[in-house]
Amino acid sequence: EDYLRILRGLRFSARLGFGIDPATWDAARAASDGLSQLSAERVREEWFKGLSSARSVAELVRFWRESGAAAAWLPELRETTPEVPRVERDAVLLTALLTVAPVAVLRRLKASGAEIASCWARLRWSRRALPSAKTRRRSRRQRSRRARWTG
Repeated sequence: EDYLRILRGLRFSARLGFGIDPATWDAARAASDGLSQLSAERVREEWFKGLSSARSVAELVRFWRESGAAAAWLPELRETTPEVPRVERDAVLLTALLTVAPVAVLRRLKASGAEIASCWARLRWSRRALPSAKTRRRSRRQRSRRARWTG
């Protein structure tokens, strides 16, 4: 009945490394349809706290997927999850790395304007760091033309 407890159980299991009792796990999965009734702010808090405190981010993501929480709130999670060292983790940055549409996810979770702006800035910066396919093709053509004229 208290659907937030499902998310807290996932967070504590990923944080402390304990297993969830099979009967409890089955009950949580059966009740996963009710997760959509939670407020976005509470889901965001549990997601961010989980990312910050989990021993393994990959394990936390696996719990969210297997429990049905990801289907309800984070369907954009990527198929593969990189392992992230347990140092100070930025939940917004990790959300950007773990999802295919991070701004949409952050908006759904009612993240603050500053968090969404931070995500946008990081996405723009990462796209600038890598040249686009069009730019790479143009550069190759320019290099081949220069080689013909100088060679």
